[in-house]
Amino acid sequence: MTANESVSVTPFTVTRIFNAPRDVVWKAWTEREALEEWWGPKGCAIEVETLDASSGGTFHYSMRMPDGQIWWGIFHYEELGEARTYRVREFVLERCGRGDPRTVQRKLAQADPQRCHVP
Repeated sequence: MTANESVSVTPFTVTRIFNAPRDVVWKAWTEREALEEWWGPKGCAIEVETLDASSGGTFHYSMRMPDGQIWWGIFHYEELGEARTYRVREFVLERCGRGDPRTVQRKLAQADPQRCHVP
């Protein structure tokens, strides 16, 4: 690919049902201790550098891979809604701090009293 070629990006949706109430799943996405416990690929150690889970805030983290490499990522929270929704600009950064952004939007829906649907 040359610098003058454009890349076409097709939006896609990932859906998951969690066996937990919506408020528990929301805390897993917005609280430091929970994010360090589950965020990132299996086998990675996550360290949260900064977390301000509010509109205009950031989630800046590092992921230490099993082979010792460290990857950095940052979310810029564009909007967090009262209805347990959020939209972020998400970057996975190279060592030099550059990364390609993508916009991610999630809405947590209560499937039933014990399960949460995240489309």
